[in-house]
Amino acid sequence: MSNAPLVEHLEEYADVMREDSTFAVFTFRGGKAVSKNIDESKLTADMIPLEYLREVSKALRDNCKFACDRTLGLWRRYYVYTPDSMFVMGWVAYGDYGLDTPTGDKFVVGSHRIINRKYCEDRDQHHMSFSTKMVTAVRSAKRYILPIGHGEVARRTINDTNHTVAAFNSEISSLAKVALSKIGLEGRLAEVSSSDVWAELCHKLDTNNPFLSAEFERYVGEAREKINVWKVHQSASTDMYCVRVYERLGKQVFDVNLISDLPNQYNWRPSVHNADFGNRRYNSMDELPEEIMNKISALSICEVGGFVEEVGHRSMDTLYYVYA
Repeated sequence: MSNAPLVEHLEEYADVMREDSTFAVFTFRGGKAVSKNIDESKLTADMIPLEYLREVSKALRDNCKFACDRTLGLWRRYYVYTPDSMFVMGWVAYGDYGLDTPTGDKFVVGSHRIINRKYCEDRDQHHMSFSTKMVTAVRSAKRYILPIGHGEVARRTINDTNHTVAAFNSEISSLAKVALSKIGLEGRLAEVSSSDVWAELCHKLDTNNPFLSAEFERYVGEAREKINVWKVHQSASTDMYCVRVYERLGKQVFDVNLISDLPNQYNWRPSVHNADFGNRRYNSMDELPEEIMNKISALSICEVGGFVEEVGHRSMDTLYYVYA
């Protein structure tokens, strides 16, 4: 599902009628395919998938939209989503989605919840189920195509914030190392800053003992400033909240997930690493803790990808990682 489009991207097409639209977006009402961005008569051309999609929609109580990339021809995945989601819930298709050897057309369901042990984990088919019977595939769709929880949102996005935080911390360390190199000290910052030589140099500064070189004295002062900044960051909290802001039923809501020690949580799994915290939804700004709201407000004026020291990272348009 890593190559699936974001829901906000699909929704950009949903209400724009264009013959050259990349994505066809449609839903079902009373068993009929309905679209605002493509001539509905064109949706009847591929009858087997359309019948399949209709039955999937019924199984999901017609509470979803479908979108497919029209440029892919027969090799189409029909993504299933709801407009208030960040990621698509899954996808369905009809065709031969096996490996290199032809196996014949089948009804296919794709979801991160599916574990198909017939295929290796690095294969797309590892997260697909196949059936020659439509009714069986529809049951699979009902079982596996479900809304993406906030824990899964955090799992899919945490590594980007992890890289951003690591890059910032690396810059802090680099500045300290450069400052130390000017006074001839090299090595790991923890070792250098606890060495006898460093203690002697700082003692001379604190007691105003003159250095033979005024320039060298200035370099020592600058190095201590950088080391102090580095120490502050070493001792600072590394817990972060993953916060999604969106509208649901006409109201602004906030999904919040606390992630402990984020810099060490690559390939984080909510069920393993976040069992004590779980997810929390706040149904208004008044309910959301003021500290979190203030940091989101500060990040909201940043571009996507922006990072603010001691505040957090704007991961996506409506997704924020803020320090706890």
